[in-house]
Amino acid sequence: GKTAVFCGGTSIGGIPAAAGATANGGAGAGGAPSSGVSAAGDVRVVHIGPNTESELLLAHLCEGMYDALANLMGGQTDRNMILDNLELVFLLIDEHCD
Repeated sequence: GKTAVFCGGTSIGGIPAAAGATANGGAGAGGAPSSGVSAAGDVRVVHIGPNTESELLLAHLCEGMYDALANLMGGQTDRNMILDNLELVFLLIDEHCD
C-alpha cells in the first residue's frame, strides 16, 4: 500500500478537483479539502508516499508544490505554460526535494 495525495486541476461536475483527494493503497478515496489551491489550470500535483507516512504531511507538501508552481507560472497552471517552462518546473521539483 501507498498513500497518494492529489491537488490542482480543473473542476469536474461542479466539484473542484483541487479539493485534494487522498487514496490509501489505491483503494477508495476519502479526503480533506485543501486550502489555497486554485482550480484554474489543467495540471495536477501528485505526491505518493509509503502507507506509514502522514497524509497531512503529504497534503502539505503537495499544496506547497502546487502553490509554488502557480506562483512561478504567474498564476497560469495550464499544460502549455508548464511545458514552455519545463526547466523551471524541474528546478522547482529539485529544490522541493532538497
